[in-house]
Amino acid sequence: MTRLFSRLSAFVLCLLCAACRDDLLLDKLDQQQANETLAALQQRNIAARKEQHGKSGYSIVVPPDDFVAAVDTLSALGLPPRPRVEIAQAFPGDAMVASPTAERARLLSMIEQRLEQTIQSIDLVERASVHLSYALDEPAGRRTPSIHIAALVVHEAGADEPALIAKLKRFLKNAVAHAHYDDISITMFASAPRQFATPTRVEHVDVSAPPVLEMSLGGAALLGGIAVIAHWISSRRSSLRVWWSARRARAGTGPSEASEPT
Repeated sequence: MTRLFSRLSAFVLCLLCAACRDDLLLDKLDQQQANETLAALQQRNIAARKEQHGKSGYSIVVPPDDFVAAVDTLSALGLPPRPRVEIAQAFPGDAMVASPTAERARLLSMIEQRLEQTIQSIDLVERASVHLSYALDEPAGRRTPSIHIAALVVHEAGADEPALIAKLKRFLKNAVAHAHYDDISITMFASAPRQFATPTRVEHVDVSAPPVLEMSLGGAALLGGIAVIAHWISSRRSSLRVWWSARRARAGTGPSEASEPT
């Protein structure tokens, strides 16, 4: 009985663990990709989780019931975002020979990143991308060429775009040397209103008991039922042994003449 109960219990626990397992949605993401994807899914009531895998990066897992809605959401939003392309990666600082062009490219790439970080800290600005147009070679004469600046800014809905553009132009002119006001171009986009509910699937959520509690109670009830069945089988086997022994006694047979049923 004990061996039978142990095997049945292990089988039930395997079924419960399989029911609780989440499906892999994305893997090999960097931290920024994982965070943006996780935020978008959770804002739409999808129970997504982020898991870290060391050098392999991050993965996003979702419950099986949310998998289809998660895939639709990622397709609609264009997630995960592509890895950011850094000019500094094309001109590593530990190169054997660092040319003046490579040093200039690395410096301006870092300036672009600093400008983006500062612009994104401004109120009502969600995302920003700044590009500096510059000559790859130093000018032959003494005159220093001006730098052209192009910025793409995504802001929250309802922002005053003309006022925001004027502030950003003034900031960029004073932040970048040899920049002229007329050489600064800013393109504005209003972000879409955030949606906090899944548009393609509406499911009933029972608030009377958490899902984990329901599964625990169901598993306990199932294990209890298995224990009752195992006890009934053991009782039947004991009754069968008693009946067979009484029959042998009445028939006057010994152990060598009749075998006890198993």
